[in-house]
Amino acid sequence: MTNNETRHQDLTVVIRENDGTLVTSFTLNDDDAVTDGSGDSQGFPFTSPQTGVIESYAEALAGPSPVVGASGYDALSWENVSTGDQDFYIEFIGSSLE
Repeated sequence: MTNNETRHQDLTVVIRENDGTLVTSFTLNDDDAVTDGSGDSQGFPFTSPQTGVIESYAEALAGPSPVVGASGYDALSWENVSTGDQDFYIEFIGSSLE
């Protein structure tokens, strides 16, 4: 999935049980557009700050904030609270905003 100056794509992360039942989903919004010093529009991959978006190399290097504190990024998270072993799968769905 790529973004450019005229086409932005949100990304939805979906977690499903093995039988296809929806467990939860998260959507990362992409509506950033920044103008550089020359006046050219520059698209950025995802709006920030928002949970699930790593804003810098330093945040990526540090890790998720619940583990490392304020220097980390706000990670998407979900906890399986059901009993016993269970299979899940993850879908990544891009949606175009033109």
